[in-house]
Amino acid sequence: MDLNFSSPKKFNGISLEDSGDLVVFKDIENTPKTKMNDRYTKTVENSPLKDAYIKPKKLEIDIKHNIENYNTQPTHRKYMSRIPLSPANECISLKKTLFKKIEPPSMLTQRASSVSPSRTIGRRTFLTEEKNPIFPLNSEQFLKEFANGISEAEKREIIGYGTVYYFNAKYSKSKYNPIAREDFDVIIGDHVKYRYEILEYLGSGTFGRVLKCFDHKLDEPVAIKIMKKNPKHQKQGESEAKFLEILQRADPEDSKNIIRMKERFMFRGYFCIVTELFSINLYQFLRKNSFQGVSMTLLKRIAIQLLIALKHIHSQGLIHCDIKPENVLLKQEGKSSIKIIDFGNACEKNLVFHTYVQSRIYRSPEVVLGRKYNCKIDIWSLGCMLVELYQGTPLFPCENEQDLLRRIVIAIGLPSVSFLRSCSRKNIYFTPDYKLIRVKENKRSYCPSPRTLLQILEGADSDFSSFIERCLTWDPQDRITAEEALSHQWINPNKEQITPLRKTRSRFFSETHKF
Repeated sequence: MDLNFSSPKKFNGISLEDSGDLVVFKDIENTPKTKMNDRYTKTVENSPLKDAYIKPKKLEIDIKHNIENYNTQPTHRKYMSRIPLSPANECISLKKTLFKKIEPPSMLTQRASSVSPSRTIGRRTFLTEEKNPIFPLNSEQFLKEFANGISEAEKREIIGYGTVYYFNAKYSKSKYNPIAREDFDVIIGDHVKYRYEILEYLGSGTFGRVLKCFDHKLDEPVAIKIMKKNPKHQKQGESEAKFLEILQRADPEDSKNIIRMKERFMFRGYFCIVTELFSINLYQFLRKNSFQGVSMTLLKRIAIQLLIALKHIHSQGLIHCDIKPENVLLKQEGKSSIKIIDFGNACEKNLVFHTYVQSRIYRSPEVVLGRKYNCKIDIWSLGCMLVELYQGTPLFPCENEQDLLRRIVIAIGLPSVSFLRSCSRKNIYFTPDYKLIRVKENKRSYCPSPRTLLQILEGADSDFSSFIERCLTWDPQDRITAEEALSHQWINPNKEQITPLRKTRSRFFSETHKF
């Protein structure tokens, strides 16, 4: 179903802007000169340009030009892709005077595909003056064609892969360092695994980097998550790939709103995960709409899809551990369909847990207080995220965990004594008589003042408020499950309402706490 919101840019679109020559005319004191990449300077003697202008009489032609790209340009735009407004004919006729013919190496080719930037080579068509290879090529054909343009390490790689679907000789030899740094070196137009063309840098995190690429084997855009080159992050990537495989096997029809993994592999020491490529995430969506929040209709659509995904994740014995707007993608810009991504912090219910999970403003109380947690931490994060989508700003915009707990107490009241007794880190944040330790408030803080949940949800649909209250409870045992949430009155008004909260918790919303 189409949604009505502005979309000035296509985030899934691919820029086709040409990167040709830029010719600039300006006054100088001496003879006209042409500068090519600040390395070649030639004086134009007796050129038509000297007589073409009356004012100014003397010109400088400053051509910002990449020599390698110049030699690989198709003939119809080899010399000037942007012609000066005046005098055009003289500039065109002057091209042989301005440029000395430099023969390109045979491996330098020009992409003719409309899928990616024109400065890179493509899968099917190559424009060169001497050779016209067609991909894919097997290793023998490729090495015969490009033997003089690649390093020995690349030759060994190509023999191992067997088939080359994409290659850009411009980034060969000097760019390939077998002993690379921890983060993958992103070069637009370069390849990954001699198959994927790097189109765009999408983002990074503690895990590594995410790239937008084009798969020249299957002719489709993809996203590639490249982990940092170290044992810790490689293990994290392998764990994420394993969880994605588990979830995909249990969802053959792709109906559970979870990102699909296409391939996983090691490339030059980096663990890579290839996934579907979708549109913007929910945080970017909020930002595009000036953090105004979304309608209740759209909010409910998103909530239903998230609950279906969480129910599937939890049914497979997994916990996502990082539910937040940045990890929820719109499948298409202008549509309400979503998918959950990033299982890098996910874990199994019955194994040893990470001590530091969830982004801070979506972190559940049991994680902060050192209590053994389960899949209910995803429900807490879901509640925080839905309120953020509703009002446009985070529910608990905290500076640290102490500030987070203070805001939670103001929003939903103090936790029960029985809950605090089961928390190993309670003494850090609470006094011996189970009152929150007061800390001096940072006057320079940019975080807004905390409010109660009733104040935050004032004017909201009563069923939505009830749903959020069931998501945001101190004790995970009181918190709603994903399966129960799908039967809640707000999500499904036609179903019988689930068991309400215990009456003992009503005191949390009747007290006013000041810290």
